[in-house]
Amino acid sequence: MDGLYLIVYFTIVDILKTYISPFFILMLIIIYFQYRGIVDSPVKATITSMIYGSLGGIIATILFIYLRIYIIPKDFIYIFFVAILLSLVNTRFMCFAYGGSIVALGNLLTGYPDIDPQDIMTIVAVFHLIESVLIFLNGRSGSSIGYFNLNGKVVQGYNFNRFWALPFVIFIGDTMIRPMTLIAILNYGDFTLKSHPKIKTIKASMMLCIYSMVLFLILIQGLNSFIAPVFGILGHEFIVHYSIWREKS
Repeated sequence: MDGLYLIVYFTIVDILKTYISPFFILMLIIIYFQYRGIVDSPVKATITSMIYGSLGGIIATILFIYLRIYIIPKDFIYIFFVAILLSLVNTRFMCFAYGGSIVALGNLLTGYPDIDPQDIMTIVAVFHLIESVLIFLNGRSGSSIGYFNLNGKVVQGYNFNRFWALPFVIFIGDTMIRPMTLIAILNYGDFTLKSHPKIKTIKASMMLCIYSMVLFLILIQGLNSFIAPVFGILGHEFIVHYSIWREKS
């Protein structure tokens, strides 16, 4: 238990140091402009996202250590780069489910980039588990009333658009181990035409948690290496389209 306390303590210290990092500040500025025009107080929404994102970062750090996932910074950059390219097609593709799965498939098909597909897909599973927790805790915060065209009729519903800057700590080095903080951005975009915002976010959180658990199970069972990244993409697409179908049917 003392080991867990030390991990949490040093993780919090490193995350607090990250708050003055120019890159982290840039992430917060980007999130602030995403909230402008969506919520009444973008400053409050940004600060809330930072706090909940930091909580998610602590959880991520603990899970990576106890699952013995060794993240090499360049591997994380590969995922981030692919996610940025995909976001040019559609912003909802700026997600670890797509970026991570494509990087893993690239390695399995061509041997490039030089990464461990198992570790990459475990990272995808961990981040979606954390995202499910953040949606449950903070997903409905700042939800806004929206109007939708349904079968030729304009109906009222709710829009959800949350961003979390997620600083998490990895430990690098062979003889001299030192902490290094990386930053991820998680996004929850959704809508509902019939549910109360709280009910909708609980359902969304449960779906994402199930997705993460199934992905963990695939990885633990040691099935064919292609199954995890293929499920990573198709499973996430199923969640998105199932949610839309449920709302419109």
